[in-house]
Amino acid sequence: MYIPDQFREDRPEVLRAFIEAHPLGMLIATTPAAGVVVNPIPMHWVSSPEHPHGVLDGHVAKANPIWRSLSPGAPVTVVFGGASRYITPSWYPGKAEH
Repeated sequence: MYIPDQFREDRPEVLRAFIEAHPLGMLIATTPAAGVVVNPIPMHWVSSPEHPHGVLDGHVAKANPIWRSLSPGAPVTVVFGGASRYITPSWYPGKAEH
């Protein structure tokens, strides 16, 4: 995913705080049967001796077929959303100047 430098955030403590404030993540995976699937899953960041940088921990309901479709260690992506409002650039004072 392309992220312009001015919007990139790589600091683990900031990312962890964001996940704690917005714990509903969209789990995105590719399965053999259904192709790309997206599931909203509540998650939290867990640190442990085995994972000093932390791992995401979440729970998938037994009725959700995703848990049968993914093998352990299968690559997935999780997207966390924050502010849900669009601010048009025309609202910025500098827009009229530049």
